[in-house]
Amino acid sequence: MSSVDDAALAGMEGDAAAAPKGGKKKLLIIIAAALLVLGGGGGFGAYMFLGGGEAPAGTEPAPVADTTPPVFYEMPEIVIRLDGGQGSYLKLATVLDLAHDHTPDEMKAIEPRLLDVMQTYLIDLKPDDIKGTAGMYRVRQELLRRVNDLAPGSTKDILFKTIILQ
Repeated sequence: MSSVDDAALAGMEGDAAAAPKGGKKKLLIIIAAALLVLGGGGGFGAYMFLGGGEAPAGTEPAPVADTTPPVFYEMPEIVIRLDGGQGSYLKLATVLDLAHDHTPDEMKAIEPRLLDVMQTYLIDLKPDDIKGTAGMYRVRQELLRRVNDLAPGSTKDILFKTIILQ
């Protein structure tokens, strides 16, 4: 080899040796920048989570969950024949989840009407109307609507304790 080739080879080796040093520097800068971004984001998140930031003007605070304990009213069990009194038997036990401003005593006073409304609705159902989750949901919503028609705003939900279709 000639001296020019040796010099070029030596220069190339020097560049190859210099490249990893520059690459390490770039890698350290990238890692440092990533740590700063993550640290800043984490710090900001902790600041907001711990209540340091206030809500912007014009926004309302998130609603506070109702902490009053639920009030339930257990309805008497209903046994009825479906399909106009000609079909299968349905045994249904329900519990009314009352709104906070209504009492079980109020519901006890209108219990005969509640039972009549529920039975009048249930007797017209067919067994297929009750089958499945969607069917039970429709029955629940219809019973809830009818109960709230008798005592407006009294019941938040109707809970099923027993459902037997025979």
